[in-house]
Parts: sequence; structure tokens; C-alpha cells
Amino acid sequence: MLEGREQYLPLSAFTENLTSFFNALTSPGSPYAVADTPVSIILITPGPPYLPQMAPATQATRSVGRTKQFRDEVVRLYHEWKALEAKQHIKEGEWGWKIALVDFWELLTSAAGGEADGLVPFYLWVPTRTTNRSHMCCSRRSDRSDGVHLTTKGYTLLWDKISETIKTEFKGRGLDYEDFDDLPRRVPLSVHRTRTFRDCKLMTVTLRWTMIARRA
Repeated sequence: MLEGREQYLPLSAFTENLTSFFNALTSPGSPYAVADTPVSIILITPGPPYLPQMAPATQATRSVGRTKQFRDEVVRLYHEWKALEAKQHIKEGEWGWKIALVDFWELLTSAAGGEADGLVPFYLWVPTRTTNRSHMCCSRRSDRSDGVHLTTKGYTLLWDKISETIKTEFKGRGLDYEDFDDLPRRVPLSVHRTRTFRDCKLMTVTLRWTMIARRA
């Protein structure tokens, strides 16, 4: 969000928040850093927002340039913490922590051929409402891409890269699997949810496992 908006977050606060998470997961004195549990962290950058198909009011709150600042900061933090990963003093029988990067900005723009109309298939089309504030009722509906949330195609692109990362950089760290049904789960999946939400839930389960170290 741009400065002056309710959800505005300074880049410095974003960096401070992520650093706090990293310290909680990796510092020896932290109650969350567990020696017998592989702490495997995947950093995912934001993708570029697609402003042309956002509602005018939403367009006024975002910019591609500001979102890219956050993407660049995630990449910078990854390199900073990757260097710290190499300096760990790991005792015999301990796993240590490991960090990896999924640069979704680069991934998405490569698949879409840039930051223009090629992004459209990757973003969700959602019904939007125009509200008559004097009567507090919805007077009109139309379909519009929100330019931020992903379609199945977008989530597939993201999940394939996460899956590749797990099978390569995190191989042997407790997340090995051959297909979807072999993937370790921490939250039960509902059979009533759609495949799209199933994919999303799978990603959430995996991130919970890779981002949150549990107590011994």
C-alpha cells in the first residue's frame, strides 16, 4: 500500500518484522529453534501487481515500483541470511537451519513475458460490488481481476517452484515425497474443497512446516 493508506507499512518495519521471525526460528536461545527438528525456511517474494484490471479505487493505493521495493528487500534478506546459514556451528546429530528463496516476481514475469497483459491469466477474477452508501446495499455487480490474488495457473506456477525447492535444496530434511499423497501434512484437508483451494491449502501446510519450528 502507498503511504497515507490505512494498510501502509514502511519498508523498514517490514525488514524488522522478517528479521524478528528469522531470529525466533534460528537463534540458539529461542524457544522456537529446535535442534532435532530441521528448520527449513522458504522466502517467497511478491509478484508484480497488475494495475490495469484493478478497480480505480484500488489502483490508487498501489504501485508496481513500491511492490518491487519489497521484492528486492526479500532478495537482499535472503542473501544476508544465507551467509549466516553458512556460519552455523552445528553439533553432531543436529540439523541446523536452512533458508531458500523463491523469487516469484522473476518467475511470474518470465512466464507472463513481462509485467503487462501477459499477467492476466495468473490473477483471479472476482465479483466486485458497488455499494449505495446512503441505503447500505449493493446496487451493481461486475467481474474484475483484482490484480493481486492468484488463479490456479498462478498457484501452480508458484507450487511447482516450491516443490522443486523442497526436493532439491531441502532434500533429506523431512519433506521428501514422490507425489502429493506422500507429502507430510500438519493440517487435515477437506474433501469438499476445490482443487484450487486444495493446492493453496497444500502450500499453506508446507509453509507452516517450513516456517514454524515446533517444540521438541
